[in-house]
Amino acid sequence: MSLRILLLTFLIARGALAADQSMPCEGGWIELGSRTIDLLGRCGRPALAVTEREERGTRSKSRDRHTEAERRVTLVVEHWTYDFGPSRFLYFVTLEDGKVTSLGQGPYGTSSTQARAQAAGIPRARCTSNSFREGESTYELLARCGDPAVRDVREESRTESVRTAGSEEDSVTRYFTTEVWTYDLGPKQFVRFVVIEDGRVVRLGTGNYGYSQP
Repeated sequence: MSLRILLLTFLIARGALAADQSMPCEGGWIELGSRTIDLLGRCGRPALAVTEREERGTRSKSRDRHTEAERRVTLVVEHWTYDFGPSRFLYFVTLEDGKVTSLGQGPYGTSSTQARAQAAGIPRARCTSNSFREGESTYELLARCGDPAVRDVREESRTESVRTAGSEEDSVTRYFTTEVWTYDLGPKQFVRFVVIEDGRVVRLGTGNYGYSQP
């Protein structure tokens, strides 16, 4: 199936679940806003995954109302297709920034075997829940906890108009990269989200119980 046809299918399917934006899986339900780690833990790996990069921009006035700022964000958008077999419908899931942003339903599936949750395929962190620290470097985090189960990246640039010493107008562009690393500590502990900027941990978050097996 070509990328063009697949994306067209996604667009058509987006409206199919307008009344009930949810997807039933063997491990539980997935809804809008569900995290990637929950999608993997409850529904397993998709039958097909297509990734694209999407750039979005906005313009706004600065605080002094005399200059403008342009903000552009490059997102990695993922389109996942789930095939649960000929007795169930296909499901199309769109992910942005590590969260489910749309769910669509298609025709009946074609897989000869039912898809099963593959929690065993989610790697478990080597550290404990109290091992995450704001301000530490990514090297320290990797050395202690290992690679994350999920890694989401957002690239952002901000261009601002500034006044030089001679009252002339110039522009300055600053670039930022933000990563969110997801660590699964197992079914008896909560998932941890680690926000990283400039090679350091700047923020920590907590999700649902994990899925990884020993």
